[in-house]
Amino acid sequence: MACPHVAAADLDIGEEEKEEEKKKKKTDEEEQRSRGRRRADRRRAGAVNEGRKKMKKKMGMGKEDY
Repeated sequence: MACPHVAAADLDIGEEEKEEEKKKKKTDEEEQRSRGRRRADRRRAGAVNEGRKKMKKKMGMGKEDY
C-alpha cells in the first residue's frame, strides 16, 4: 500500500475526475438534446427529400442524381 499522503493525493484526483465526469455527462446530455432537435429537423426535411426521391425514381433518373 502507498504512503498515506500519496493515498490522500489519489483520493483528491479521484474527486476531481468524478467532478469532470459530472460536467462531461451534463454537456453530453445537452448535446444529446440538441442532437435530437437537429435530428427532428432533419427528419422533417427528410420527408421533403423522400418525396423528391420518389418523384425522381418514377421519372427514371439514375441513383446518382438523388
